[in-house]
Amino acid sequence: MEVKKESVQDYLYQNMREQWKILFGIETEIHLHKWLINYKNNCLFLYNVHGLLIGESSNDLKDEQRKLVYKKTASTLEIIDSLSTLQIPLSAAKQAIQMVCDYLYDYLPLGSVVILNKKYLGKAFEVDAIQQVRFVITQRFACIPDTETFYPYGGIIYPIGQIEGERVMYFTPPLIEEVQHIGFQDDTDRAFVLEMKEELIKRKNFQSIAFIDSKKREQAQQVIERRGR
Repeated sequence: MEVKKESVQDYLYQNMREQWKILFGIETEIHLHKWLINYKNNCLFLYNVHGLLIGESSNDLKDEQRKLVYKKTASTLEIIDSLSTLQIPLSAAKQAIQMVCDYLYDYLPLGSVVILNKKYLGKAFEVDAIQQVRFVITQRFACIPDTETFYPYGGIIYPIGQIEGERVMYFTPPLIEEVQHIGFQDDTDRAFVLEMKEELIKRKNFQSIAFIDSKKREQAQQVIERRGR
């Protein structure tokens, strides 16, 4: 049976709306839907909004493509367009963003080749003299043992591959600066990704490492270093 991306996204989004009703109530769910339907098919900008919410800066954030302005107050996130302003409690906004990004993100297939942000690579490589480093995606939904946390992607350096003693580089979608090649994908792959989202995120309540607090992130990193990648 053919697995259509649009049908899968519709199914996941409706499931998520039902979860919002349970978690936040009908009124907040309506506001979340009015806002987040804009990101149903491309959620990457929401990582920037999440950064606004967890940061100390009170600067406004603009989504030029969707013509939205974000303002953080002491207790709410304001989403402003040309006609109206939505006010959503900060806790609901944070959790809803995490759910959208983890649940609706369109994962790249295995074998895809990406260029990562050099600032991130600086933690693992000497990057001053490197113009760009490409990685081949070899893992998705890489669970961190003894935590309810996962990395969306793991990859190895292109074209060298994995050298003995070298570790896999784990990363999150915002760190991808460019997709240079998209790997093979068929209905089997799409069905696998859907099953992982249903099992890992919905049933087991795992979260991407991008959305956990600094203490939990440090603990997860210690597990990775202790066990090796």
